[in-house]
Amino acid sequence: SFKEKQDLRLNEQEALKKAIEILESATVQNGAALAQLRRGAGTEGSEGIRHRVEQFVSSEAKRLHSEGLQLLAQRIVADPFAKVTKLIKDLIARLQEEQSAATTHKDYCDTNMGKSKLDHEKLTKDLDHLDLELKQDKA
Repeated sequence: SFKEKQDLRLNEQEALKKAIEILESATVQNGAALAQLRRGAGTEGSEGIRHRVEQFVSSEAKRLHSEGLQLLAQRIVADPFAKVTKLIKDLIARLQEEQSAATTHKDYCDTNMGKSKLDHEKLTKDLDHLDLELKQDKA
């Protein structure tokens, strides 16, 4: 349903934002380790950070049954943080676009359902009125 899909997208966005927070806090605390990681000389600290982010994203993917988050978790293990952060931000942007499109579509449907209901009520009233006139003419 719309509500379930919207909730899933919001939960995925929250999980991704949390992953970015972990990455950014790790960057501040371990700037040198991250710089070494970007040069390909991974350190114990940077591997721990990467593992922590991967575990978080993986657990959220399982909890939310999200293939997108699961794929991201797999990529975290293989990619440097810069690429992972870009993937996360791209995924957030995609989810926000999907949510916006779904909300727009739902608003359109709700508006048209309201109009249809009013039209139906008016036509039913007109039909009842004509039916009454027909019965009066026969009498």
